[in-house]
Amino acid sequence: MKLDFLLQLPWAYYTGWALVIPVILTTIPPKPYRKYIAISVTFPILFYATFIYQNGANPQPLALLLQGMFSIFFLYTTELFIVTEYPEFHDYRIGFETPSLVRSYPSFSLQKFKWAIARSSYNIRGIGWNWELSGIIHLKDKKRLKWFWNLVVYKILIRYAIFDIMFNLYLSTAYIKGNAWDPDAIDLYSGSGLPLYKQSILAVCTMYCVYYGIDLLYNICAFIWIALGIYDPQDFPPLFGSFKNNFTVGSVWGNVWHKLMYKMTVPIARSVSEFVFKTNKRGRSTSSKMLTYFLTFCLTGAVHAMGTSFLPWNSGAGYNINIPSWCPPILYILGFKVYIGRWFWSFVLFPYQFFVIVLESACIEVWNKTGLSMPKRLKMLLGLIFIFFAEFIICQRYVDEIAKGGLKIQDLSLNTPIHRWFLHNDIYF
Repeated sequence: MKLDFLLQLPWAYYTGWALVIPVILTTIPPKPYRKYIAISVTFPILFYATFIYQNGANPQPLALLLQGMFSIFFLYTTELFIVTEYPEFHDYRIGFETPSLVRSYPSFSLQKFKWAIARSSYNIRGIGWNWELSGIIHLKDKKRLKWFWNLVVYKILIRYAIFDIMFNLYLSTAYIKGNAWDPDAIDLYSGSGLPLYKQSILAVCTMYCVYYGIDLLYNICAFIWIALGIYDPQDFPPLFGSFKNNFTVGSVWGNVWHKLMYKMTVPIARSVSEFVFKTNKRGRSTSSKMLTYFLTFCLTGAVHAMGTSFLPWNSGAGYNINIPSWCPPILYILGFKVYIGRWFWSFVLFPYQFFVIVLESACIEVWNKTGLSMPKRLKMLLGLIFIFFAEFIICQRYVDEIAKGGLKIQDLSLNTPIHRWFLHNDIYF
């Protein structure tokens, strides 16, 4: 895997945007003009970095994908300066500050600048402050070596070996080894034509690779920052929760999956739903909560779809791909059929979760009203089966759509012994 694609990203603009935020928080009082100044300064920087910046004569697909997904910084800025508006009134670091202390920091002071830097770095990693970190024990220095050992040996080495096997199984399918993204194979996806048991294996591989790929990058960043002494282990709580006792789609998204987008999407979705239903946080109705959940998934889907739409789409099927025939006819007019077809599954994957959770919750409610009981293990088994069949095809469609967009998934693999063994034996799954 080559990392030169990182050089094609507009890091100078992202760095400028990241530096402007704590400066604004430190120098400009919350009322009355901060949000207007912040948006007028940061949005042009992000707009240029996202939509105008050129990645060179031969842009790499992975750089384009990340450039599109970094549009999430628009949501971050909106949440900070428009939705939250006055973070001094809400955000403080457990064990370091109190709300009254943060509010007492004067403008242009070193204390407030340090708070602003910490506020930005914590929230951009998706880690909350008082709303999440209160349960995290500050680890002593003597435990640091144990933390590093667990991180390097278990989370990075052992789990990467599992990831490597699953990822190379995916690479050994006809979809990747052949030319399944050619115009004549538009409707193929990586599991099509395989027996059900192979599709099931491939689905598990796909889910695990997405899960571990994100977790690996997070753990590598944690290792670097903590080794340099900039952060402590407690500043990097586990990115993913435990699957223990989480065997519904709703609990997986709520308790297991990462929260990297939580602070950037939920407050925006909640503010919209409160405006629509004229409610506040204390008096939110069921309809308001449901709209919040739906909009959160839609915002998440929009960010992922932006990344897919930025791909070159020059591998054959890009200009011919079809969206499903059951979609509303309005999507087919004015040439939208081709364009929407490039990011359809990338977007739909997320609002789809809302409807799955509603269906799941309704089934659970009906079962509870019967008054019947079920052994916990049977309940867990049925839940896992439902999760599997609800997710595995649409997750593969999302990954396949990225491949059709021009991302060479083979380039994401490392030249490990496992990868060389698959190549040497010409494994064909």
